[in-house]
Amino acid sequence: TVPSRDGLLVDHGVPAFAVHSAGFSTICEELVEGGSLQRASGTAFGILLKGGTFRAEDPSLAPLRYMPASTGGMSALSEAMLRGATDAPLAHTMFSTMVSQIDAVAGGGW
Repeated sequence: TVPSRDGLLVDHGVPAFAVHSAGFSTICEELVEGGSLQRASGTAFGILLKGGTFRAEDPSLAPLRYMPASTGGMSALSEAMLRGATDAPLAHTMFSTMVSQIDAVAGGGW
C-alpha cells in the first residue's frame, strides 16, 4: 500500500474482491466466521481518473466486497480456502511436492 495525496491509499495488489453469486457469497461468509476474511464495508471504492480525480462508486449500487482479515493478504485467503471453513478440509495440501498428473476419480472429483 502506497500513501498518496489527501489520505488516498493505493494498493497495487488485490485489496478486496466483489462477490456476485450466492454460492460464492456463502463460502465467503463461512470464511468471515472463521476469521480469514472480513467484509469490506465502509471502504471507498471507485475509479482514479486520468487527471488524478477520484470518483467514488455509489455504495447503494456496489456489490458485496470482502478482503483478507489478516496481514497475510490474499495468500492467507488461499490457504484458508484450501483448509476449508469447517473441520473438513476442501483439499489436502502437500508443500514442496511436484504434481506430475491429476486424474478424475469415480463419482466425481480429482
